Amino acid sequence: MNQFFLKDDPELFEERFEEKIRDYKWLISADKIFSSKIDKFTDFAELYHIEYVIYKSFLYDQTKTAESSVYAKEVHVYMPPGIHCAMLQGRMAKSVIIPQITIHKVQNVNGKLFTLEKKEFKQCIINAFGLRDNTIGFSFRYTSLNDSYNKFNPDNTSAGNAGVQIDFVKWEVKSY
Repeated sequence: MNQFFLKDDPELFEERFEEKIRDYKWLISADKIFSSKIDKFTDFAELYHIEYVIYKSFLYDQTKTAESSVYAKEVHVYMPPGIHCAMLQGRMAKSVIIPQITIHKVQNVNGKLFTLEKKEFKQCIINAFGLRDNTIGFSFRYTSLNDSYNKFNPDNTSAGNAGVQIDFVKWEVKSY
């Protein structure tokens, strides 16, 4: 569960597939912050604004366990435009939420990527987060929160945990 995958794979950026997801092009910015600026966050933590991610090979499941997850060889993950979710290295605050993550399960056919399946997860709460070299790894669970979070949950899905776990995530990180 601690293995990361190399991001330098030109097949992931095949032109035809890139046209279909042209609106999802961002980088991650990393800055130093203090807890006084963001409630419930720890002092001298490193803040990451999630803007773009692409990775391959992951486990996903809509049950509460990851052991029985469906294995997909090539997968892309995207965040909607305008999302700025703070993640901190080290101890996490439960308030760290990605409003929505879209997952594209893709297949490589003769050098071209095709989307086989698309899933949208709302209210993704970060469970674990770590940074090694220029790679960020994290896992999250999908949670439908109560009505007070309807600005992130317009479909008003029922409260409770769906327990989606995703591993082997790979990020590009850029410091400004």
